[in-house]
Amino acid sequence: MAISLANAEQEEYIKSTRIVPSDCCVLIASGRLTMAHVQEDQEALVIAFKEHSCIVLDLSFVSEMDFFGLQLLLALRKSSDAYHKTLTFHDPNLLVSELIDFLHAGESLMNTSMSE
Repeated sequence: MAISLANAEQEEYIKSTRIVPSDCCVLIASGRLTMAHVQEDQEALVIAFKEHSCIVLDLSFVSEMDFFGLQLLLALRKSSDAYHKTLTFHDPNLLVSELIDFLHAGESLMNTSMSE
């Protein structure tokens, strides 16, 4: 699975680098954010959305992302807006940033907060 809860050290680091409410759920996307993993990732995100009003998704450890991974991020952004949840994409790496730019999806994803 590519998306999982951050461990205590990761969560502390992310919360120290930006203003994040203390009750915010911090998730780490690592490895492949691809068609083969989207179903598992979606399930993890649904649980986080049900239990938290604030979610931070760290994108710095994504090693591979395809259209399905990007579609998952777009759906997550749309759901967060629809259900009045706070969603922050944290530290997208070069791979993620370039794919988003290439597909001109930046405005749809980054309409609130995505750190550099």
